[in-house]
Amino acid sequence: MLIKKGQKVNIHKYNLFLIVLLSINVFANEIATCPKTTELIKNEESAWSTKTNWKSYNQSFIKKINKFISAQWQGEHVGKLLCTYSGESKLTFPVTLQAPFLTKTPTGKNWEKPQKENIFNCYGPDVNNCQLNKVIIEEKKINTDDELSDFLQSIKSTKNP
Repeated sequence: MLIKKGQKVNIHKYNLFLIVLLSINVFANEIATCPKTTELIKNEESAWSTKTNWKSYNQSFIKKINKFISAQWQGEHVGKLLCTYSGESKLTFPVTLQAPFLTKTPTGKNWEKPQKENIFNCYGPDVNNCQLNKVIIEEKKINTDDELSDFLQSIKSTKNP
């Protein structure tokens, strides 16, 4: 659906499409880092997670995680954060956890952009070296044509740094 500037839109015509519209707001003071090794919990299926909903989707033979290895971000302006950890034994595969939220493109000095497009890496040993800005997604219900116009105008006026 392409809407031209100043065009009035009858939202009732598109109500299935516009029942709930999401807007993305970035708050610079919402810093995200990988969880500390002390926050990681192994569940009965042998997968790792945290109380804050970070999740590993693979089973692991690691009994205790003792080291943060790296963080990896992939996306286009907004993306996902993955964090990799190792255990005491060198004979086990590392554990990778996925963040339960989206983040903005990394800009810190510790983030390296390899040759592959839209992927950034940051290496341990301290999770605080790999900070990112969280993206907060707020639900916004659009009830009238004027609210839709206001919302679309606010998206147009939002600039990405």
